[in-house]
Amino acid sequence: MATVRNATKAVEEIVRRPYSIEFEYGDTPEDGVRVYVAEWPDCFAAGNTREQAIAELEDALRELAGYRLRKGLPIPEPVGTLSGKVLLRMPKKLHQDAERRATAEGVSLNTWLTTAIARELGPATVATQGRRKKTGRRR
Repeated sequence: MATVRNATKAVEEIVRRPYSIEFEYGDTPEDGVRVYVAEWPDCFAAGNTREQAIAELEDALRELAGYRLRKGLPIPEPVGTLSGKVLLRMPKKLHQDAERRATAEGVSLNTWLTTAIARELGPATVATQGRRKKTGRRR
């Protein structure tokens, strides 16, 4: 009995880790939501709503974690958190042009660059293979 409790405790500890989750939204609300754990390529789920998809994902993660623990397979670690800060070096002319555009649009250079990068990335990137994703930290 203690072994089962220990295994359950280990699985719950794994599920509570701050894994990165990615959402893929359908074109319409009726298409629902798919959700993935970035660190676990084989862990995904779907639901009609974001909340339902997350609940399904937690169940899938519990099953996979339990399986991996029983088989002695490695458990993926959460990806380190990003600070949101980037030191960017660029040619002086590009810096000047970006500063001018930001000033013309009435925003800070930081805001303008962030917006320009987001615009360039668009709703899908090559890495997402056409899936529209939003990435976030669990809890």
